[in-house]
Amino acid sequence: MLGVFPGRAADQLAPVKLTAQQDHQRLMDLLHITALRPGKDGNRADAPNAANYDESKANPYPHLPDPLVLKNGKKVKTASVWWKRRRPEVVEDFDRRSMAASPSSRPK
Repeated sequence: MLGVFPGRAADQLAPVKLTAQQDHQRLMDLLHITALRPGKDGNRADAPNAANYDESKANPYPHLPDPLVLKNGKKVKTASVWWKRRRPEVVEDFDRRSMAASPSSRPK
């Protein structure tokens, strides 16, 4: 006889049944995590982890360049100036600052 369960080898154990809390604690122990960071507290504004509902504090880019001003300071007044001069400047800035900048010799 192979074991208690038909089709299962004698050295294999039955699957362990754990509650969600037990499984969570098991994974925390396996990953050596002692505590979880508390989430945002939306009920108390004076809490150290209070949720931010103030839009003036939420803007991570307060000094974005004006899209209708060329790098030399002149204003874009026509669509042709936008397409020929300013848009390439914006695209260049985006390519330079993006996570995966595209190479200059990329195929079209």
